[in-house]
Amino acid sequence: MSNSSPYRIVDFGPYTQSDQAPGDIINNTASPPPPLSQMEAEVDFIANTNFANTIRLYTIDDQQDSLIDYAIQQDGLDVIPSVSVPSWSSGMSVTPELDKLVSTLEALPTSDFSNIPFIVIGNEEISNRQLGGWSEGNIESWIEYIKNKLSMVLPASVMADLKFTTSETYAGQYINLGSGSHYISSNSSSYTATNMGLNADINVIFANINPYFDGVSVSDAPNYVEQIYKTLQNLYPGKEIVISETGWPSSGDLHDTQATSYTQFTAANEQIYWQNFLKIAEQQDISFGAFEAFNEPNKDTSGPTPDENRENNLGLISTNSGPTYTGSMFKTAITSLMLQLLPPGDFNNDGMSDILWRNADGAVDIWTNGDPNQSALIASVDPSWQVAGIGDFNGDGTADILWRNANGLVDIWTNGNPNQSSLIANVDTSWQVAGIGDFNSNGKSDILWRNTGGGVGIWTDGDPNKFALIANVDTSWQVAGVGDFNGNGKSDILWRNTDGAVGLWTDGDPNKFAFVANVDTSWRIAGVGDFNRDGKADILWRNTDGSVDIWTNVTQTNRPSSPASIRAGKSPASATSTATARRIFFGAMPTGLSISGAAATRTSRRS
Repeated sequence: MSNSSPYRIVDFGPYTQSDQAPGDIINNTASPPPPLSQMEAEVDFIANTNFANTIRLYTIDDQQDSLIDYAIQQDGLDVIPSVSVPSWSSGMSVTPELDKLVSTLEALPTSDFSNIPFIVIGNEEISNRQLGGWSEGNIESWIEYIKNKLSMVLPASVMADLKFTTSETYAGQYINLGSGSHYISSNSSSYTATNMGLNADINVIFANINPYFDGVSVSDAPNYVEQIYKTLQNLYPGKEIVISETGWPSSGDLHDTQATSYTQFTAANEQIYWQNFLKIAEQQDISFGAFEAFNEPNKDTSGPTPDENRENNLGLISTNSGPTYTGSMFKTAITSLMLQLLPPGDFNNDGMSDILWRNADGAVDIWTNGDPNQSALIASVDPSWQVAGIGDFNGDGTADILWRNANGLVDIWTNGNPNQSSLIANVDTSWQVAGIGDFNSNGKSDILWRNTGGGVGIWTDGDPNKFALIANVDTSWQVAGVGDFNGNGKSDILWRNTDGAVGLWTDGDPNKFAFVANVDTSWRIAGVGDFNRDGKADILWRNTDGSVDIWTNVTQTNRPSSPASIRAGKSPASATSTATARRIFFGAMPTGLSISGAAATRTSRRS
């Protein structure tokens, strides 16, 4: 039911502190669960860094049931809920866990279901003999039980679109390997589908593919995963294929007798795996789950079996810390599971827009005229640098790239050329780049800044020596976009309040403020552009239910609708489209953008 396909899922385990572990339904032992504030902060980090478009939960215990609605409504993420059950050997009933899932889903707002791609019943309940020990017949009966229960409490329209699956290893559970224990490409033609995979209750093939378990080298691992994925496609035509878990440990012992030195578990190899796999996933449109979001110290048993010592180092994000749990950091250069499409610009002055791409590994690429066949890799930039905007700062008709480093540095690549790099300022982290526009209509781009304390300033022509502090605005108002909404050749500033209000500063002038409308907060401003080629900026809206709408000709004298009708949650009245679309990320979310007070300090050119 989600619009985020292909899914870029991060498998979410919130037990990031050394004294935290799951409230163990398997062994029926007590463990201190993470506080809800910690889990929310961890989800916020994933969303705010555009790391993934979907999170997968492993359980609804330990207050994780509360994260479903939170991640959808507060962070705009899709969520895959899961239920884990006690092992067969425990003798415990699974019914309480299944009933808890039913009550959790029943309590959700109906709108949330548009952001739930599918529901997972069981996590390795068959293949993991220690944790599971169940059969495929058990899984199928549990799905039927939950579907029957939900059909009595959910609208028929919701039930019609609900999808179910179970998370299992590809080997044996989703692919019959014959007498083999792991995938061998030369034998792929003899592999067959499993009864579980063919069962009508399994709507999605949700398969774990962890190449390090199969003793595959890190250099071969991405292609190995791709081959298994394609085999699954061939075995299950018409079913959605999603890799439930894949990844590479950054530390730990080698796995059993199949492992050799070339399967080393290091941070460098973790980065190599993801850099290469992400390219394949993008090319092949593969939906996958990254195992996992955070390192989980509770998995380090330091015992005779090395598996757990390795599995606590699969996180792509280092364990967060501190009383507010906001100290998360990326372990490697992999800072997003998605290639990032940045705003278009004309980098060769041929009158046609080009597309600037930024890869998670730092690579910068331009598709001239938006043509992938005219792709040019122009540089590889340390991930501490992020593209903060694109504009023509010298008025030569060719687009320039504005860069910002996490440490405060500001740099411009004239004409998008890394050989024409100019380090123009070193700035304080209390200010952020809020937009690029031409507020005085002189043909040169200006940089709009916003302070965390509310201050608003402009660098005319992108020049830190031409800084003007123009206003101090309550922090409940955020800059939502920059564009020329009245067609006078000067950029205006679009504002959005946390209560839903929308306003404009014509010509970027706070004395020319115009209230536009009140809009239900389920609608978010996704972008600003001229979608009908009338020379005036329009507003692109995206609803949490996936709807996409456009407001055209938005000015103080042409308000789009009455506040009452929009507050009721209806589509904006002047919208020209109500189509749904996959979630699109318009570039990297800039962090740490700043100015030192009212003016910036120049530093030497970056080498």
